[in-house]
Amino acid sequence: MAYIGPKPPDKILQTTDIADDAVTGAKLNTDIISAQTELASTPAATDELLVSDAGTIKRVDFSLLASGASDFFFATKSSGQSISNNSSTKVTFDGEDYDTGSDFGSNKYTAPSDGKYFFFTKLLCDCTSGETVKIFFHKNGSAFVEHRNTTHGSNRRTFSMSAVLDLSATDYVEVFKFHDGGSARDVDGDSNRSTYFMGYKIA
Repeated sequence: MAYIGPKPPDKILQTTDIADDAVTGAKLNTDIISAQTELASTPAATDELLVSDAGTIKRVDFSLLASGASDFFFATKSSGQSISNNSSTKVTFDGEDYDTGSDFGSNKYTAPSDGKYFFFTKLLCDCTSGETVKIFFHKNGSAFVEHRNTTHGSNRRTFSMSAVLDLSATDYVEVFKFHDGGSARDVDGDSNRSTYFMGYKIA
């Protein structure tokens, strides 16, 4: 007997209800965003996170969110350095207690990214009475921040200064010293860290 009626479908779609707890993380591929893959250490600078930018999901490098503590350095001086009279001379630092971002080298700190950075330096200096001593932070080769003092008595004195600098990536900062004591004077260095240069990113 011939079939009369609509043509039957080529395939019959069957549906199956899946229990709420049937799909588990173990059944998902590792490229699915889930809690199955753990990052058990601090993310690398190029690791990416997902953020909602006014409702639009975007990727962002961890380096843009990380705190400035990742860029901390502490450079030291182990021996004396002669500073000529009436000459602004770069202070050298031959040791490092910390340099977490590997950004300090050749006696200067190079900013790894745009931001605001805190710097502090302490210099133990050989002085004569009545001389003017200046300490500078140089930015990109030019004096940017200055500390000035007039000495009283011939002795060793500690000079220190700090500043917050707004830097762009690849900007660099150095420490310079000037004096007018009439002859060359030393900036001391020793194992007690009497002279050092330190800094870190704050924002």
